[in-house]
Amino acid sequence: MKYPMESTYGGWHRFTGEVREEMVPAPGGVKLFTRVFLPDAKFRGPAVIYRSPYVTKDPLSGPVSGEPADLVAAGFAVVHQHCRGCGLSEGECFPYLYERGDSLALHEWIRLQSFYAGELYLLGSSYTSSVHLACLNAVGPDVKGAFLAVQDCDRRRIIYRNGFYKCGLHGRWVLGMYRKNQLEKKNTGPDVFRTMPLTNLDRASFGEEAPFIIEELRHPDPADPFWQTEAGGADYASALEGLKIPVLFVTAFYDIYTEGVLAMWNSLAPAARKRCALVVTPFAHGYYGPENPEIPFPNGKLETAWPHCAVDWFGALRDNRAPRFVTLGQTTWYAQYESVWRTAPFLTEGKSEVTFYLQGDRTLVPSPAPEEELSYLYNPYDPAEFKGGCCNNFGGQQRQDPPNSRNDILSFVSAPLEKPLRLQGSGEVRLKVRSDCPDTCFYARLSLVNKSGETWCLRDDIVSLRAQNPRYVPGKTAEVRLHFAPNAVYLAPGERLRLDVSSSCWPHFIPHRNKLGPYWEQESAAIARNTVFAGVSTLTLREDKKTRS
Repeated sequence: MKYPMESTYGGWHRFTGEVREEMVPAPGGVKLFTRVFLPDAKFRGPAVIYRSPYVTKDPLSGPVSGEPADLVAAGFAVVHQHCRGCGLSEGECFPYLYERGDSLALHEWIRLQSFYAGELYLLGSSYTSSVHLACLNAVGPDVKGAFLAVQDCDRRRIIYRNGFYKCGLHGRWVLGMYRKNQLEKKNTGPDVFRTMPLTNLDRASFGEEAPFIIEELRHPDPADPFWQTEAGGADYASALEGLKIPVLFVTAFYDIYTEGVLAMWNSLAPAARKRCALVVTPFAHGYYGPENPEIPFPNGKLETAWPHCAVDWFGALRDNRAPRFVTLGQTTWYAQYESVWRTAPFLTEGKSEVTFYLQGDRTLVPSPAPEEELSYLYNPYDPAEFKGGCCNNFGGQQRQDPPNSRNDILSFVSAPLEKPLRLQGSGEVRLKVRSDCPDTCFYARLSLVNKSGETWCLRDDIVSLRAQNPRYVPGKTAEVRLHFAPNAVYLAPGERLRLDVSSSCWPHFIPHRNKLGPYWEQESAAIARNTVFAGVSTLTLREDKKTRS
């Protein structure tokens, strides 16, 4: 059949080629709604696969990244499938669980179609990349390349940060996705994660038991055998082992998966990396452009720097030529507030360290001082809130509240910089601390304060006291270390750094209960008196001292 289509997604324009609709068989007797876009009825050529759960029962629903109409115009068939239990497809949606078998079944179906001429390409962003990562180590020789944006292949990293459940990333998302075609009424608001014990989360959200959801809550330990099972994402974790096809990886500095995508790139075998490329934009999960127009990042839009990037990437693979914007085997990233793109094999660590000491007067200074105790009460029933998810949760980079906005937030601000500071790479916070509880946690958030006094978050981390000090005794001092994911930020003279220290980051991370034992079983919480020792606690960042471009 032929009919015009429109979408609100920026890549769509009216499409009047050949469109075919099929219910494609998948494992277990389920059939999945699939639409094929062709330049014309007689087309025979390469096919691009895009599978998505972000669809409705409206036949024309579902944004498709990668500008599908332009891909068709460039000589590709585009195969768009509704994931199991989503939109017009049969079955039930259990996120991540069936994607390997369903994807491979679609590959086999395409191979039998008259439009297929022997080449398959994989396209996706976020979960629509996961559907390909699930089977990447099992694809046939006719799969020639992939464009996989803003997704991590490590399910544990997606769900947890140092053992803390990411309710602001995975939590609300998985509740919304779970059996989405069958359960129309759900409670997915952030307060549902205040449920105690958390093993009642399914009943609080759906009004019924959902073992699939509860099982994820029981395995915060990365060494837990659960992560080696199908339910724990073993198919995804091994996605890049023995990678044989060229992949364009894309992330952003404030993406929810920044650190995971960088880790994926670093883990590639050298021979595989030579065929691939990585791009890091200055934005968030919508990696192609700004969610927040207040931080425009000139020339940072991927669609501006590399128009029709998916078309060019796949075209370069087909034509055995170099892609326009990236270099194979290299990382290309946007240097924030310098407005330039840089390229190197890896997002490198600055060669110098710059260290600031947290002071009792709430400043950051370059020299230590006598110890001074700064204490606050951490109440898990009233956790401190922060705006923006940095690169660990949804929300990206947002303007922050004033410093010391609550009694349980300690804000430390540097003096205006006298000379430029180019931050390049990761960072670390070392806190000397004490608590009157057997376990608690500490949270740190790094922000930039511009010359206008606006404060924009850069990085954050959260750790539990006992995870790093297994024999901790209440009332004793200990050290905790918090790690900041790599970044590339230029600070001009007159700008400042700010470090916020607290014991919670709501609604992004599950609040720590200040108790021992499995958090998901705890039926109540305790109030902790937590202390940070100023004068000796530090913030250390990596600096690249080369001259500004």
